[in-house]
Amino acid sequence: MGVQWYQRTALVLDSDNGVLRSALNQGKCLDVKGAGSGNGSNVHLWSCHGGEAQQVLVKAEQPATYRPLKSGGRCMDIAGGNMADGSNVLLWDCHNGDNQQWRYEPLTGLIHSKKDPGYCLDNRGMAYDGGEVTIWRCTDSDNLRFDWYGNTLRNRHDGNIAVTATSHENGADIRQATFDNIDTQKWR
Repeated sequence: MGVQWYQRTALVLDSDNGVLRSALNQGKCLDVKGAGSGNGSNVHLWSCHGGEAQQVLVKAEQPATYRPLKSGGRCMDIAGGNMADGSNVLLWDCHNGDNQQWRYEPLTGLIHSKKDPGYCLDNRGMAYDGGEVTIWRCTDSDNLRFDWYGNTLRNRHDGNIAVTATSHENGADIRQATFDNIDTQKWR
């Protein structure tokens, strides 16, 4: 239930424009009603215009932390370190390369690659059993959003679909499957 609440109320930082956008309607931004600046000014969602009443200042509290995502002792790996839209993601022996390091953003649900933080884990719009998991340029797309449920990584669009390795063998594809609490769906 908590995840449902989160999905319905999330704001997404648009750092290019300095505004907080609604996760449900990207055309709506956090806005100070009537451009008020005094104590008690109300805040609401309003059509995005980027004006002063919608500008936010975000202070980074800590540097980004990247880490490997492991299942069965192997790491989630971008095949061959190929940074291109649609590149395959698979399990591989852990070697601490940047193509095996990931950073999760809880607010947006994006999982960035350390090799190129402009690329994120992507479900290719296939939120179903057997759906692909690849990388894609990070954009504001539901295809790129995931949530942690304990030690499982699930599709934000459908929390019953989990990121799943096809096996724990070297080179095993990473796909999506209905959550069954099996070992190949557990990540640490």
